Parts: sequence; C-alpha cells; structure tokens
Amino acid sequence: MIALRAAKATTVAAIALFASLVTFGNLTDYNTNFAFVEHRGEFPLLRWNDGNAPAGSFGNLVFLHDRALASLLPDVLECASALALHAVAVGEMYAEAAVERMVHIEHLTAQLRTQS
Repeated sequence: MIALRAAKATTVAAIALFASLVTFGNLTDYNTNFAFVEHRGEFPLLRWNDGNAPAGSFGNLVFLHDRALASLLPDVLECASALALHAVAVGEMYAEAAVERMVHIEHLTAQLRTQS
C-alpha cells in the first residue's frame, strides 16, 4: 500500500517536473524543440513540441535545440518511422487474432445449430 502511494506520488512529481520544464523552456528559449515518446501499452507515440500529454502518461523526453535540429532531425524521423511500423505490426497481429477468434466462434455457432 505504501509502495503504491509512493509510486503515485513519484508519477505526479514527474509529470509536474515535465510540465515545469516545458513551461520554462517555452518562456526562456523559443529555439528549443522537444520530442516526447509516450508509451501507451504496446503502442508508442511520438509527440513533437506537444506538452499536452494525458494525465498519467509516461515516456521519454528529448530536448533538441535549433542549432542541433538539422543534424538530429533525420534520427528523430527514423525513430518516428520505427514507432509507426511497430504500431502497425501490433495492430495487424491483433487483427489476425480477431479473425481467428471469429472463425472459431462461427464454427462453434454452427455446431450448436446442428445439435439443436
């Protein structure tokens, strides 16, 4: 119970720190960009200069200054592409599993109809 409360408090503190850093960065340096890789279960999401992460979300945050952006942007785009490909692969896996389950359900339904 205490560990759960400590975990919740740590999460709230981390989100508050993130929001504070974004606010501070936006107020003091307009030339700073940030990429936030939000982890939503099996589906990661790349947010670019978007500080509106839902409450309770977690991920990795990277700050990129405009001077370094030109050289780092290809890597950021490669990461975004890899995340998208992973999300598509997971989605396709779930779709295949759903089709297999539906075939099984239809088979069982047909068996029940023949027994009645």
